[in-house]
Amino acid sequence: MICYTGIGARKNGTHRISNFRKVTRKLYSKSKCKSMKRDKKKFGFGSECPKNTNNKGWVDFFGAEYTTRKKCSSIMKNNRLLNKSRRSNAQEQARG
Repeated sequence: MICYTGIGARKNGTHRISNFRKVTRKLYSKSKCKSMKRDKKKFGFGSECPKNTNNKGWVDFFGAEYTTRKKCSSIMKNNRLLNKSRRSNAQEQARG
């Protein structure tokens, strides 16, 4: 089980490898990965997409992690609480 809470993630954050790879393909197509590789060669910095068969590389690239469903639920709960507190802090700063 992979826990990923970023862009394009499921609401509960849990993904099987096949579901996770669908998300990565939507966000990083072959053409986008090729342009990232060109930019890295041209400018000498930046990141490159992992090889398609390297699932662990994609998990690391997206900041996801291999975990259990229960642990992922806990991560999602903490993310919601964190986002809620950030929103309330932003509202307070906007007021005064």
